[in-house]
Order: sequence, then C-alpha cells, then structure tokens
Amino acid sequence: MLKADFSLKGSSLNEAKKVADTITEKEVKAFKLKAEKASKVNPIEVQVDTTLQNLAKKSLKEKCCLAYKHLSNKYQGNKKRK
Repeated sequence: MLKADFSLKGSSLNEAKKVADTITEKEVKAFKLKAEKASKVNPIEVQVDTTLQNLAKKSLKEKCCLAYKHLSNKYQGNKKRK
C-alpha cells in the first residue's frame, strides 16, 4: 500500500504523526478515486444483478447461511444495529 520509505529514526512523536497523517490522506484519496471509478464502470444495478445471479447458483442451504450471516451482522439480540 505504501509507496514511500520513511525513516523515523530520531524523529519526534509529532513528526511521526505528521508522516502517518500524510500517508493516510494520500491512501484515502487513492481509495476514494478507485471507488468512484469502479462505481462508474460497475453501477449498483450491475452489482445487484451479479449478486442475484451468484445467489441463483447456490443451494438453499448456502442461501440460508448467507442470509443468516447478513442478518446476524445487522441485528444484535432484538435490537437493530445502526
């Protein structure tokens, strides 16, 4: 992920934090750009269609496991997670 080599030997904590913040900002920008490009190439309709096609290939047991996993991640006890 990182394309730069930063030597922090002898640096202060603030300098290290600045370097980390700079790296994080660049990586976040790159990630957002990739996501924007992917959404233009692969709009949500295509993603939904692909997901449905993949589900159609699965057995009932596999479909139930996927649904249970999704719902258990969304709900905790009787309360819905936000």
